[in-house]
Amino acid sequence: MIFRGNGKLLLSGEYVVLSGAKGLAVPTRAGQTLEISESGQAGQLLWQSFLLDGSSWFQGRFSVSDWEVLESSDLHIAKRLQELFVAICSQNPAFAEKANKKQATTRLEFPAEWGFGSSSTLIYMLSKWANVDPFFLLDQSFGGSGYDLIAAGASGPFMFWRDPQPQFAPIRLDWPFREALFLVYLGKKQNSREGIQRYRQRETLLQKEIQQVSALSEQLVEVKTRENFEGLLQEHELLLSQLLDLTRVQDLHFSDFPGVVKSLGAWGGDFVLVSSGGLSAKAVKDYFHSAGFKTIFPFSEIVLC
Repeated sequence: MIFRGNGKLLLSGEYVVLSGAKGLAVPTRAGQTLEISESGQAGQLLWQSFLLDGSSWFQGRFSVSDWEVLESSDLHIAKRLQELFVAICSQNPAFAEKANKKQATTRLEFPAEWGFGSSSTLIYMLSKWANVDPFFLLDQSFGGSGYDLIAAGASGPFMFWRDPQPQFAPIRLDWPFREALFLVYLGKKQNSREGIQRYRQRETLLQKEIQQVSALSEQLVEVKTRENFEGLLQEHELLLSQLLDLTRVQDLHFSDFPGVVKSLGAWGGDFVLVSSGGLSAKAVKDYFHSAGFKTIFPFSEIVLC
């Protein structure tokens, strides 16, 4: 039995989706799998997690009677899994028997440091195996808006919002300028929980700002030219910079780049979205390589859309 979830990227509305704004989200082609097999170990669930390169990054054994951690290579990860198992059983007590004598094996399809959703894909897959509400598991564990759980099962882009429960609507991105878009990894993975806490501390949003972000998200879907797309990205970055009291990533690192660089997800790390400003693909790659950022992909190579 194998379950799978896509990774995720939030192109607009980062942080503000927590307050009800609409955000434009896309699933990534790479994700994570969860394979369930027989272990023969009575009263136990065995767990093993593998990175993209095939190396093991976690092993653990759990008692299905009370979810005690019997053995683990990383107690912090084991405790996180334990929280999820306890939450699952509060919704579906039969899960303990379902997990008995089982071996659970997860495999990442992307580097863990990329921030594509190793936690969200795990929650999504566990919810499928255990037949429980993934949003309940999210609330009981990592927290967040929930857009990443939608992305895990999505076949393409979607608009996401909370009202107050997670809502979404599939969309099409008919961008003629898609070849001018790139994703660049900054090499500074951010803890999304810390970013959310920072945002909550500053959350003094008025309805006007929520509506502005929602309008920008909707305009990004409909835009037909790269120039207008870049203008919307700049407007979005300026608004979020003011709300978060943070400097835009382009001002920090790429002030001489002729196109637009937009933060994705937690500001300060993970990936950024780049629109070329009219430069060729080679010129864009040369620019970021010379700036010390070697991991750069065409947008369509990463995103499922």
